[in-house]
Amino acid sequence: MEQFPNHELEYVVDDYLDVTDFEDQGVSSGSGRGSVDDDELDSDFEDDFGLKHPGCLAQRLSRVQISTMTVKDNLMVAGGFQGEVVCKVCSSLKGHLDYSFASAWHPDGQILATGNQDTTCRLWDIRNLSESLAVLKGRMGAIRAIKFTSDGRFMAMAEPADFIHVFDTQSDYATGQEIDLFGEIAGISFSPDSEALFVGVSDRTYGSLVEFNRRRFDHYLDCTF
Repeated sequence: MEQFPNHELEYVVDDYLDVTDFEDQGVSSGSGRGSVDDDELDSDFEDDFGLKHPGCLAQRLSRVQISTMTVKDNLMVAGGFQGEVVCKVCSSLKGHLDYSFASAWHPDGQILATGNQDTTCRLWDIRNLSESLAVLKGRMGAIRAIKFTSDGRFMAMAEPADFIHVFDTQSDYATGQEIDLFGEIAGISFSPDSEALFVGVSDRTYGSLVEFNRRRFDHYLDCTF
């Protein structure tokens, strides 16, 4: 499982920017096979492009077939095979005390959840990264997996073994449920309709895939004739 080597997490949080057409500004992709040198990145680049040509957070870097990439200070530039050049601004998130193991975006793209060895999950609002929006504590171990439902209504976080925590996002994560099972947890996932939570148990003796279904309380009006 991937670990971040320090307590400051680096996340790409700023806008997408396609600068393919701005060849006279010192950064271009040409045929898409060239490299972008660190020396070509400076504060003028950020001023010229990052502010005047805001992009869209929904545009993901993963949609570009990357042929070259470079990072300098808080700027990251990636070049694609089709002539694209994507620029993103990185920010540091400070608050966790140990190694980080998991992260997940809320479907609305505004909230980022990070899980850490310090047994907490921190929520970050990308509109204000000066401090975490909330801190959700686990029971015993590190937070190794985080998942949101497709509709964004619930968030689940899993510890290495025995405990899974499900939070209601509409209550600002103030209410939730703790699921206690036996065995080491390999991973968690919600069904596409958000009606079921699947838990992979990797214990040698009790290895299994456990399904938890969402309980609904339907109350009907009693009619009196």
